[in-house]
Amino acid sequence: SLIAGTSEGEEGLAPGAEILSIRVLDGEGNGDSFTVSRGIVEAVDRGAKVINLSLGSDTGSHVLENAIKYARQKGAVIVAAVGNDGIRGVSFPARYEGVVGVTSVDAKGRQSAFANYGEGVDLAAPGIGVHAAWSDDEVVSFSGTSSSTAFP
Repeated sequence: SLIAGTSEGEEGLAPGAEILSIRVLDGEGNGDSFTVSRGIVEAVDRGAKVINLSLGSDTGSHVLENAIKYARQKGAVIVAAVGNDGIRGVSFPARYEGVVGVTSVDAKGRQSAFANYGEGVDLAAPGIGVHAAWSDDEVVSFSGTSSSTAFP
């Protein structure tokens, strides 16, 4: 909804954009590098030009790094959340070469206390109290670098 929302009063940044949704996490937000990698490859093979990865991990993986290299070779731009630990250093996959790492700022452009920072952060975007569509036609407000990745 942040990118392509079309509801009156809740329009996304690019309401005319086509969204290709590929589930790589379970209902609790958990996943693994293999499933995320498979999702990246599938997205690229289906024509995705921009891949939003509102997820992260403290550890990298060769399979994930290779999927990102594949996507970049095919001309896709990959945008990823840098993490919500409030520490210097970004999480994977934002840490990989060529991935656009996005951190969170508040309404005044100040870095969010929870947002990771340092090398690997390429952009900052709103990430506090972001309104997004939810189930049953509800709108929720949430914070995190995952929401920030929708803005660039």
